[in-house]
Amino acid sequence: DSYINLLYSSWLDADGSALNNSFYEWNLTWTYKPNDCNIILADAYKGQDKASVSESGFGSVMGGRWGNDAEALHWIHDGLNGFRMKHTLFHSSYGNDFKGHFEDMGLSLPSGVEDFGYKGALGWRGLSIGADAQYYRMTLQSPVVTGTYNETEMAVVTKTSGEYAVYADYNWNVLDNLNVKMGLRGSMFQNGGDQFQALDPSVGLVYFGKGERWNVSLHVSQRNQYLFQTGLTGSGLPTEFWMPADADFRPQSMRGVTFSGMVNLLDGRYTVNSSVYYKKLYNQVEYYGSMIDFLTSDYDIRDHLIRGDGFNYGLDLMISKNTGRLTGWMGYSFGRALRRFDREGMDGLYPASHERVHELDMVAVYKTGKRWEPSLNVVVASGTPFTAPEYFYMLNRNIFIKYGDFNGKHMNRYMRMDLSVNYDLKVRNSGFI
Repeated sequence: DSYINLLYSSWLDADGSALNNSFYEWNLTWTYKPNDCNIILADAYKGQDKASVSESGFGSVMGGRWGNDAEALHWIHDGLNGFRMKHTLFHSSYGNDFKGHFEDMGLSLPSGVEDFGYKGALGWRGLSIGADAQYYRMTLQSPVVTGTYNETEMAVVTKTSGEYAVYADYNWNVLDNLNVKMGLRGSMFQNGGDQFQALDPSVGLVYFGKGERWNVSLHVSQRNQYLFQTGLTGSGLPTEFWMPADADFRPQSMRGVTFSGMVNLLDGRYTVNSSVYYKKLYNQVEYYGSMIDFLTSDYDIRDHLIRGDGFNYGLDLMISKNTGRLTGWMGYSFGRALRRFDREGMDGLYPASHERVHELDMVAVYKTGKRWEPSLNVVVASGTPFTAPEYFYMLNRNIFIKYGDFNGKHMNRYMRMDLSVNYDLKVRNSGFI
């Protein structure tokens, strides 16, 4: 739980402006092992955030409540002669309800996604086969506006869909130091009267050096995705939502290649990992608009979505310290995500809304040799792109706004440092040590 309002409420209320923020989260795991070959697991998670900002001088209040939950039941069987099996029943949901009020105008912006289903997998030696079935219920971004000249009746839009898939993977040790993994996944997606099918192959090769001190790998794959996420990425609020593929916005797909390498240094005390990748993307969707559109026009979500193709490429580097009192890792990522859209006046390449060109992550854990274990986590990342307005004005209660280039500006750099201390509470028999 967060007690920020209870502890610091006086600091968050100044000059008629009040900020409220709270959140909570919890998780629970239950494990049962009837014998050496079977394990039953049940786990659950729930978290929710709530935030609001009020300006008494303008009579405005903005806020939102968003959160998600997930529950799953697993049966894992690890039998004789390399036979293995796993069955999972699951449910998850995410919901968001943003609300704003300014004098006599109001805006509500609910959205959410809920899914439940089954995943099953069987394996024997190098062969794995499986099947998935998932059902989705999605609440699209459905603004409800009151108190403006925009009197369009905008109802909450809900979509239901189903996704089914079967797959097979085979690991083949061609030589003592050469492994090949081949896979094929077939899927079908239904959304109302629209139906899509796809076959996604993948091939991976790994070559191990002497004593497995180093390896290099090459992976080539194709993937299709039937749900996509979009929304007001530049608002600073969790106003994004999920949409299913349909006849107008067809499934997104990717064809990519990744080349990776790993080497152990100083007798395994350090490990260096690196990879470079290139992905060609099709049927990409981005949101093109702002909250002002909800107030000034007959709003239809499809009028504010743009489609196109693109590509991602980048480099990942990581070094890990594996032994000693101080352990941890440091990683750096460089990546570009560029898109070309089929919209008049949008020539050239544009960064995707989730692009982070640079990101540096560091985790360090110090083992004192006793029960205390302090740790440090640092994240420094480039700001994501957004479309900035060049000017806007109000005339007879009509708002006119002129935007600059799509995703032509970037948010400020993101920086975060977390310090934590764990205490190992050992239990012997029925007492505490």
